[in-house]
Amino acid sequence: ALLMGYLEAAESSSNWAPHGDFFGCLISRLKNSRVGPESASEHLQGLRRYDAGLCAATASIYGRYQRYLREKNVLDFDDLLVCCLDMVTGCPAILEHVRRRFHFVLVDEWQDTSNLQFDLIVALCLLHRNLTCVGDPLQSIYGWRNANVRNIAKLSQAFPDIAHLELSLNFRSTRQICSFARSVMQDS
Repeated sequence: ALLMGYLEAAESSSNWAPHGDFFGCLISRLKNSRVGPESASEHLQGLRRYDAGLCAATASIYGRYQRYLREKNVLDFDDLLVCCLDMVTGCPAILEHVRRRFHFVLVDEWQDTSNLQFDLIVALCLLHRNLTCVGDPLQSIYGWRNANVRNIAKLSQAFPDIAHLELSLNFRSTRQICSFARSVMQDS
């Protein structure tokens, strides 16, 4: 919403303004990959998915957007994650304080966590190791918002002694609904 507001206000005369959702996704992916505006064009070109003009435009909009956020003294969702992670990894006293405050962490919908969220949760839980995650890889629906279903497997790498419990019964849907869903998935 912040980016769309910025594009409508500041970039309205630009040819890129109508494509705010596209730029929003690219900028969000860049932030989640810890890539700043100054290296965004080079990073995007390295992916070999976008032409040089689009890469340059994205980097330019990203830089102006970050300046706009600083001027307004606000953070978007991705910046909140980046700042939190930077704060706990860059300041051992803050990390220790948060770890002492939260001895137990529960994350629902683990399949929809981003790499930034994964790194933040690991940083917070690595010491006390009291982490419970609930997730279903077949229900991952937020890839467009940087969710990484592979975080389910990465959890076992970060916490090798983790207990893995699989709930094989579905208590929310009737047998008829589950059978129909399986048939739809098999046909696709």
